[in-house]
Order: sequence, then C-alpha cells, then structure tokens
Amino acid sequence: MGNAGHRVTVSLLQQLAYQGSQDPVLIGFARRATVFAQEKDPLEEAQGVLSMVQGTMRYTQDPVSAELVTDPRILVRQIESGQTAYGDCDDMATLTAAMLMAIGHPVRFVTFGRDPRGSWEHIYIQMYDALRSNWVSVDPIMKDENLGYSPPGGTNVAFGVMR
Repeated sequence: MGNAGHRVTVSLLQQLAYQGSQDPVLIGFARRATVFAQEKDPLEEAQGVLSMVQGTMRYTQDPVSAELVTDPRILVRQIESGQTAYGDCDDMATLTAAMLMAIGHPVRFVTFGRDPRGSWEHIYIQMYDALRSNWVSVDPIMKDENLGYSPPGGTNVAFGVMR
C-alpha cells in the first residue's frame, strides 16, 4: 500500500480515536487508568493508560490479506464486560490515543517502516507532554519497553496533532 492508502488508514484511525475520546464509557475507563498517577503529570498519566491497555488487551495479528480495525469504544465495552479484547498495533494505538485524548492530552499517530518507498509496518502514538514541552512515544504493543520507546532504524512519519 502506498502513502495515499496509509493516509486514508491513519485518517480512519484518527476519526475513531476522536469519537472514542468523547464516549462516556471510554472516558471513565481512561480516568480509572490514571488513578495512581500523580495529578497533572502527563508522563504518569500516559504510563497509567499504557499499562491499562497492555494489561487488558491481547495482541493478535489481523487475518491474512485483511486489515481489520476495531472501534476503541467496542474494545472498551468488551473489556468492561470481562471479555478479552483482541487487536493489533492499529487497534491498540487507536484505543491508547482515544484514552489519552479523553483525559486531555494531544496525540498524534506515528507510522514506522523499513521500506524506503514509504510503506509502513507498525503504528504507535506520541503524546504531547505539556509539562516538559515535548512529544513522548507511547507504543502499547511493546510490553518489554519503557514509555518513550520508538522503533530504531527505519522511517517514522508523524501525522497531524489531535486535540
């Protein structure tokens, strides 16, 4: 898929994240994720959201030759009802973005790829840390990495800021 196709995909993810960030159930879920965070500390809030997504979702790849995208509102309702929520990097990134926006943090999607023609193979989130005036990578599928991790090498492309 070329860059134009990726922009359509990222545009869809942005739309789903924005809609999710306005949902009362998702807002409550995001707030619960930050219950142990120090107030007004964006990094601690991001860590709470990251831990919640990683602890309640199971990473699974999409079917062969199909790109599935699950609305974050559906994922939250599955989690809240005690079901296991499944998704790949775009699903987990969209849920993370919606949750961070729901608690007041600007975010942007970032694609990563090793193909010099611009194809990408992974997507994650960056959140703007207003306290420290910088962007912080938040990658929910990288459970063994710390907040701030971004894939080494390759090309990262950030898409428009969502508030």
